[in-house]
Amino acid sequence: MVTEERDGVESAARYAIGRELRRVRDAIGWTRAELAARLPFGIHVQTLAGYERGAVQCSASRFVSLCQTMGVSAPDVLAWAMQREGIDLTTTGAQVDLHAVVHDKTRALLPLRRWARQRLKDDPGGTGIARLTWPVVQEMATVFGADLDEFVETLVLFTPRPVPQRR
Repeated sequence: MVTEERDGVESAARYAIGRELRRVRDAIGWTRAELAARLPFGIHVQTLAGYERGAVQCSASRFVSLCQTMGVSAPDVLAWAMQREGIDLTTTGAQVDLHAVVHDKTRALLPLRRWARQRLKDDPGGTGIARLTWPVVQEMATVFGADLDEFVETLVLFTPRPVPQRR
């Protein structure tokens, strides 16, 4: 039973990380061949495709190299992947793109939108990303009168998008 749970999490994490790597590559506008050509090590385009599909396990060192080559923070890419998949949020918390929340016009999100607007106002030179611990997520759901699971699903919608630094 423990093995099955571990395998399920490992598979979900591998898939989520692959999707996030693809999201970053797409944000840059590179093909897999262009990314492969820029990497400091030789890699076949099909291996990159396997990483992005979650079919092939990407080692930690390869993951870091891929992220560095694309100009993004490896810890952020991992956090976004895990958050989008809903893996381990009670430990990692959530990252929220405040600008995306402010621009969303869903009526039910008015309290969240007001909170995001205030956070941006309080930190005008900041990143526009709120990093919330799990107890803060729980408290916000309570304050906003939202079901915790539904609130978490909403926060996942506002997971930051990759913004690679051009190299």
